[in-house]
Amino acid sequence: MEIRPATTADLDGLYRLAQSFDALGTQPTAPRAAYEDRMCDLLSDANHLVLLAVEDAAEAGYALAQDYGANPRRQFTVGRLHDLFVVPERRRHGIARLLMAGVTEWCRRRSLPMILDWQARLEAVPFYESLGFVADHIGDQREFPGFCLDLRDGSAGRDVRATRDAPATRDARATRDIHGRTRDVPATPE
Repeated sequence: MEIRPATTADLDGLYRLAQSFDALGTQPTAPRAAYEDRMCDLLSDANHLVLLAVEDAAEAGYALAQDYGANPRRQFTVGRLHDLFVVPERRRHGIARLLMAGVTEWCRRRSLPMILDWQARLEAVPFYESLGFVADHIGDQREFPGFCLDLRDGSAGRDVRATRDAPATRDARATRDIHGRTRDVPATPE
C-alpha cells in the first residue's frame, strides 16, 4: 500500500476514482476536460492536498483537502476535507485510515494551526467515530453529519463539536469559543 501526493501523471486514475465516488449517489462528475483542468490547478496549489492510495498497482482511493487560509484577526486557519474515498472492493483494509492520517499530518504542517471541517455520508460515520471524531447531526444537512478536527493549541486534535454540541444540562453547558477555550454558558430556557 502506498499513500502519496498525486501528480498530473495520476489524472486518469483520479478521474476513475471520482467517477466511482459519484456513482454512489452524489452529483455527476464534471466532464473529463473540466475535471483535468481543475485538478491540475489543485495539484499545483500548496493550499490543496490530493493524496492517492495505490495498492497492487491500482488506484484504491484518494483524499482531497483545502486550506482556506486565516482570517487576519485570528491565529489559525480553516480548511475543508472535500473528499475521502476508497473503492468499495478495497474497503476495510485500513486505506481510509491511512489517507486520513496523511490529511491530518498535512494539517499539522500548515503555517498556522488548522480547524478542518467536513461532512460525511451516514454509512461513513462509524469510520470517523472509530478515529475518535463525534458526528454533528444537528447541522443543516442531517443526512451528511459534520465533523471537525481542531489542531489549535489546547485542543489536542479533538473534535470541537464533541464539546460544543454536548447536550445541555439543566443550568449550563460546556462550549468551546473560537480560541479553543472551554467555558460554561447558560442553557437555553426550557
